[in-house]
Amino acid sequence: MELFPEYTDHSMNHIELVFNTSIEIANDDSIKLLSAADFAILINACLLHDAGLHLTKDGFYSLIDKNCIWKPLPHFNESPWHDLWISFLAEARRFNDKTLESLFGTNFKPVESFPNSSEVWSEFDYLLAGEFIRRHHARLAHEIAIYGIPSTNGTTFKIFNAEESDDIFFAIELSGLVARSHGIPLRDTFKYLEKRFHGRIETRSAHPVFLMALLRIADYLQIQSERAPTARTKMATMRSPISAREWLVHQCVEDISNVSDPESVDIKAKPTDVEAYLRLQHWVTGLQQELDQTWAVLGEVFGLQSHNKLNKLGLRFRRVKSNIDDTYDFERESDFVPQRINFTTSESELLKLLVGPLYSNDIMVGIREIVQNALDAVRELNLLVDAGEIPAPTMQWQTDYDVKVEFLNSDEDNCVGKIVISDRGVGMTLLTLRDYFLKAGASFRKSDAWKRQYEDGEGRSRVQRTGRFGVGALAAFLLGNRISVETRHYSAPVGRGLSFTATMDTDAINITYLDCPVGTRISVDIPKHVGKNISDSLPNLSWRKLSYTLPISSYFGRKPSLAYSMGGETLDIDSSLILPSLNFTIDDIWHKVCIEHFTIFWNYIGSGVPISVNNVIINDKKGNYRNYMDSDEFLFSDPNIEVVDFSGHFPLNLQRNELASRSFPFAKELLEDVVDDFIVSTINSLIEDPSIIPDYPGIRTAYSYRYSDRRTWLYCSDGLVLNRSSFLKKYNLNFAICNCGISDETAIDYSLIEFSKALSLRCIATSVFSPSIAYAGFKSKGDLLELIRGSGNEFIRHHTESLNCYVPAKILDKIMSEFRPGREAKGILSEFSAESGDYWKAISGSLSFDTLFVDSLKKHLFAENEKFNAFTLNKITISDKDEEVQSIILDRWMKLVGVPYIPVEINKLKNLRRRLREKLSSTKYENIMRIRKINS
Repeated sequence: MELFPEYTDHSMNHIELVFNTSIEIANDDSIKLLSAADFAILINACLLHDAGLHLTKDGFYSLIDKNCIWKPLPHFNESPWHDLWISFLAEARRFNDKTLESLFGTNFKPVESFPNSSEVWSEFDYLLAGEFIRRHHARLAHEIAIYGIPSTNGTTFKIFNAEESDDIFFAIELSGLVARSHGIPLRDTFKYLEKRFHGRIETRSAHPVFLMALLRIADYLQIQSERAPTARTKMATMRSPISAREWLVHQCVEDISNVSDPESVDIKAKPTDVEAYLRLQHWVTGLQQELDQTWAVLGEVFGLQSHNKLNKLGLRFRRVKSNIDDTYDFERESDFVPQRINFTTSESELLKLLVGPLYSNDIMVGIREIVQNALDAVRELNLLVDAGEIPAPTMQWQTDYDVKVEFLNSDEDNCVGKIVISDRGVGMTLLTLRDYFLKAGASFRKSDAWKRQYEDGEGRSRVQRTGRFGVGALAAFLLGNRISVETRHYSAPVGRGLSFTATMDTDAINITYLDCPVGTRISVDIPKHVGKNISDSLPNLSWRKLSYTLPISSYFGRKPSLAYSMGGETLDIDSSLILPSLNFTIDDIWHKVCIEHFTIFWNYIGSGVPISVNNVIINDKKGNYRNYMDSDEFLFSDPNIEVVDFSGHFPLNLQRNELASRSFPFAKELLEDVVDDFIVSTINSLIEDPSIIPDYPGIRTAYSYRYSDRRTWLYCSDGLVLNRSSFLKKYNLNFAICNCGISDETAIDYSLIEFSKALSLRCIATSVFSPSIAYAGFKSKGDLLELIRGSGNEFIRHHTESLNCYVPAKILDKIMSEFRPGREAKGILSEFSAESGDYWKAISGSLSFDTLFVDSLKKHLFAENEKFNAFTLNKITISDKDEEVQSIILDRWMKLVGVPYIPVEINKLKNLRRRLREKLSSTKYENIMRIRKINS
């Protein structure tokens, strides 16, 4: 079988065994009552029942084609195969890890797409297609009987010739129905029999319901070790865990007989481990249930047919017995303990242990988690209403805000005694309350029921999802020991809302029906010590406004709307603090980046909020020590960021105060967008005022041990180059002029650029402010020694091959006369020789420079009675062996600018700006210019 290479035996041998077993399990009276049509239909049904499992890849594509001929048969309420496949793929994209591992094994991967007919299949594609066919192979058996087997390019391979006569078509159709029945409850076939064949007792001398009973029990009994030979499993490793488990169960069955009881099936098995034992136990229990249900249906259909003796139709067996029934006897002879043993918890005690430490005992987390769930519930309802999937509810908790948080003071003192959080959301059903809200770790928004309603066909969420950790009521117990919940799902009729009050220790929660609006209201009684902490975190009487810094305030979105109230007075939120969203953007101050899973808004305006997700602030306590975006150069600080995250992909820890990763999942795309803004802003700044070094608000100013020189730009022969290793290597400089003394970093010193050009080679010029040299006020000799060893930044020191050093004689004289230089310093100082009438002294290396150039440089850097300056002329050598710095910033820069520097000539800058506008979209360029204007 192409789609099921690892399945147990489904060959003709299996078909024959099913037919022979069908005859064997029929009682003697039944054999006499069966007609020739019965035997013909039963033989065909045995042939058909697993025919779908033999489908080929070509047949599979023909089956799921939108225009395939295998149409749904009436009276079963089924979708076309194409729609069924699309729905299955959408479900597969939602499979959790447990389901994926059960299908694909430990090396599973999430389902994202499926190859088209011209592409090669991976082993995962075979397993996925096989799972789809396995689920529906019983239906396919029926349709194969009528339409034939799906073949290449939409064609069919006919098994039966239904055109010969009406009797033959009748037998074929009924054979398909009997084959289908082994995969569905028997009673599900009754409507088809009644509509198509006018009854279920007897149809043209055939007895289809009895034939169905024979086939399903006979197929169930095919669990012999011959179908899964041990030799094969020793030679090959199963890719599919489902196949591996089935083989394991088959291999442990040694015998199926009928010796102890004339109406029982005796199973003798020897499972080798607890997994095989439990699966065999499940199979035995299932067979007994199948026998019970089958006997019940036979009695229902034929029990009153004594006049034609059809009440005699029945099976030889009613019961299943096995050597594993008596666990005590089996355990005495077993090598393992035949019991299901797994991790369990004492639930209420465990919750008490977890609830505080899980959230670092931060009571504000409790408020935030409930608020986030409320906001999500509102978003979900709004989506359904806006899409026209449900009508808007007429009764909701309040009219002014979507979510409201009320802080109510206790009667005894002036501290918060109760918190009430109400929302106009979807509300909760009994299932949601029981299986998710009250169950720690179970998130309804990860359930298949939620995904079917709120995800599209590609498995993408249609609604923003902020809460995602499945904490439910657990968060409320951070605030108090007793909570009250009133909720009504939008689908519940009036008067059928749900209400309960409980503590963590409540053994049986009494949920009562309530007449309440659609949505949810949660009330928490606050103990005194917690109420005092909450009161201290609220705005004071003189300034009742919410800000980013207040512990209680975490959400700053426009829709859904949220309000906090104290003693009935609503607290204001400054409109300038409202964060952007997809529906309500603040285009004039936010840049926008769209990538898979995320839409990111960012800016460097004001102090802002470092990170927010779906308008909820992430209070990253370690944010000051991290750089999530710019790890390769440390040029930019992280901007203010709002992340629109529909599917919960943004990595957060449980407390939501840290990222659960070392970088943003969109770090590269965000950094490139920042670089775009940086380049455009820099070029326009130079065009507006070429004499001022460009300033950018996102430049990282904090000291980094990686860069001793903190300046952003260095002068170069061609203009300005960024003071970062990757740019300096790309510039491939040959020389550096390092000026040590007075330095003004706000103005471009064009004379230095002109001096560097005089070298006629690529050169950079930089200044280092050193008061001790500039004013000859030495407190130590460190600055001078640094200068002599190669001043400038780390890159220059590392790549200087040789240098000539020039120092005013007065500085050297002051060191010798007023300080006590050590042996090392004396040795260096003795190497200086007098130049130019003793004013300058120099250590000349192997470099040769034009005398006029050096003299003009000395005059430029020194004016007597004003300042002292020392300088070096460095020869730079970058070895081919030097590892190239991988830089996102440089790569993006080169793509836009083309060279690793920015010219300062106006004409060149204007030409560069024109090219930039062509490379960036006009919308993006205009948005950058608009935001830049606001910043300025």
